[in-house]
Amino acid sequence: MTDDSAEPQAQHAPQQPHGPSASEASPAPEHPRPERQVPPIPSYLLDPRPPMLIGTLAWTIALLAQMLFFDGDMRTVILCAVGVGVGAVGTAVYALQRRAVIAGSAGAQEGLDFDRVADQPTAN
Repeated sequence: MTDDSAEPQAQHAPQQPHGPSASEASPAPEHPRPERQVPPIPSYLLDPRPPMLIGTLAWTIALLAQMLFFDGDMRTVILCAVGVGVGAVGTAVYALQRRAVIAGSAGAQEGLDFDRVADQPTAN
């Protein structure tokens, strides 16, 4: 008779979570990939004035059309008036911020002088 209890039992390694651990991860590539050069965005795409003016003009035309040609719900007139108001306030805020950027104010928002030539001195 052999006694199976005399044999040492194999120790089990603790269970690891699914997926490779940090030590099993693939090594970093020998040569890093060259960084892509992103072309600069054209200034005509950075200019917020055309969408602001077109949107405000569209709300103004809609307001006039609602007031002149439709006898319906007053809510549409109010909605169009609010659209014109928001467009006007947004345009005024943009104009004030841009004026501060051009004047060189320290607290001015950055990036609103997109159409100025870089070598032009700023007015102080």
